[in-house]
This record gives sequence, C-alpha cells and structure tokens, in this order.
Amino acid sequence: MNRTQQIAERNRPDGRVMQLSNLNIAKHHLDAEYSIRKHNLARSETGLLRVFDLVPNNPGDASFHARWDDGSPGRRNREDGDFDIDGVSDEIKRDFKNQNPRWGYSGHHTDRSPDPHQRIYDVRIEAPTGLIFEGEVSFNVTFDTGVTEAMNATMSTDAVVIPATPWTRFRNRILGLYDRVTRYFLAH
Repeated sequence: MNRTQQIAERNRPDGRVMQLSNLNIAKHHLDAEYSIRKHNLARSETGLLRVFDLVPNNPGDASFHARWDDGSPGRRNREDGDFDIDGVSDEIKRDFKNQNPRWGYSGHHTDRSPDPHQRIYDVRIEAPTGLIFEGEVSFNVTFDTGVTEAMNATMSTDAVVIPATPWTRFRNRILGLYDRVTRYFLAH
C-alpha cells in the first residue's frame, strides 16, 4: 500500500473523532519554564489529532505533546488523551510511553472522568526536575461517520411461444394492409 492509499484509508469515515472543539485547559500548576501551545484541534491527513503542547522555554528541555488516541482504522481502541515526549533519548521516550518512571518522567496516559458523557481528563506531567503540569483538560468531540447505500434491481420475464398458424399470418397481413391504407388517407 503506497502513502496515498494509506492516507485515504486513514481518512475513511469509520466513527472516529475527527475534530475537537471548546478546548478548556484548567491549570492547577504549570512550571514557570513551560508554556502551553494549543493546536487547531482537527485531524491531520495522516490521522494525528493534536490537542496542545507543553513547550519549554529552554530548547534543551523535554517537550510534551497532548494528542487524541483512538487507535487506527480497523483497530479502534478506547479513546484516550495521551502525551508524547520529545527532546529526550529513545529509551526515555519508550519508558515514558510504557509508564515506567525510572528516569523521572511520567504522564503519558491521562485519567478520564468516570462520567461517560463528559470528556474531562486529569493530567499530571512530571520530569526529573519536578512537576511540569497538573490540571484538567476538557473538550467536545465531533465524530465522523459514513453512510453507504446500495440498491439492487432484478427483473424477470416469462416468455410464451405462440406458434404461427395460417389464420394468424392472414390476420397480420390484413391488419398491415389496413394500417397502410389508413395512413394514406389520413395523409391526403
């Protein structure tokens, strides 16, 4: 499958969340060395749905990226708000994703409100230097669904063969002659 086909497959309507709206970030704590950068809240052509970033003031520090995670086409999973980490080694990225805080980084998964009708997530991001962010993130979602309509039509006929008899041939000739005479007189 080439890249164009992969993108088309990812953008096929299958009931996933296509965009977010009404993003609300209630900060209980934000490290003074970090700022929040919000995204446009729509899926990219590759299927990534970014929510916001925690961007360090010092370019050498780790950055954190909130994204919507609902699996991939054909393999949808439980909807989650997840965080990815950048600016660190691959080993630390792996540990962060697997929730192994041995390097002092944690917060890949968020905790969703127990009410299934609310999308409120408790977020806590930590680094070896301490707490980076703690707060609640909420938003509305827009799902993408597709409707397929199909119609089949079937027609059947029964044919009956009526054998021609001398009388049928004679009658058809008389009717044909009558039609020609009638057309002639109607035309003049």
